[in-house]
Amino acid sequence: LGPDLDAHPCPQLAQGQHWSHEVRRWHIPATVDFVNRKLHRDLREVRFSFAAFSNQACPPVPARARRIVSDIQMIKGLIRLIAVYQGQCETIEIATRGHSKHEVKLLAGRLERGDIIAHQREHAPKVRLASFAELEVLYSAHESVSP
Repeated sequence: LGPDLDAHPCPQLAQGQHWSHEVRRWHIPATVDFVNRKLHRDLREVRFSFAAFSNQACPPVPARARRIVSDIQMIKGLIRLIAVYQGQCETIEIATRGHSKHEVKLLAGRLERGDIIAHQREHAPKVRLASFAELEVLYSAHESVSP
């Protein structure tokens, strides 16, 4: 469990500029809300951590799998994100020409830091996909991941 899908050193930590982490939107449980009200703490200041334990082996991920390690950027004509693949950062740009602003927001809203994705292009520091159809979402915390 973690940002990297393999045993390679994290490329973000190696550069000393970023910390690999996963971010998920969630609803604060009522018990946590109650405790924090009693402690008079602002929930925006409280950080949470999680751990997963299992006696089962982790399911294998496809060799072409990448994990998103950046926020999703909507730039005129494309959606940009950074993923980690085999110990290297890969900037992925997805062309959005021909889509309305609303459609682009919907497409970008389907992706989130921590999601596991794949595409058929050869690995390079920068990869440009012609459309969202070239991107396969292998895992997402969202209910629906089909484009």
